[in-house]
Amino acid sequence: ALSVATDRHLSTLSALVKSARRLSKNPRLHVLVGGAAILRHPETGTRIGADAIGLDAETALGEASRLLKETKEATKDGKPA
Repeated sequence: ALSVATDRHLSTLSALVKSARRLSKNPRLHVLVGGAAILRHPETGTRIGADAIGLDAETALGEASRLLKETKEATKDGKPA
């Protein structure tokens, strides 16, 4: 999960997500974004390739649970997530 507090960091978020995916040893890495800047610009989350957006703590937890459930189900079925 990435939390972005200020708008000035939005311009580097896409590169950060791409780097995390490229460098991660986890082929099922999910990226969830949130924070004040995402709350102001929620379209950024989908534009930069995040798997989920948490506009508040409750939503972020729900999205994280959904992503974990999807990963577990895909792993159980032998499919890549």
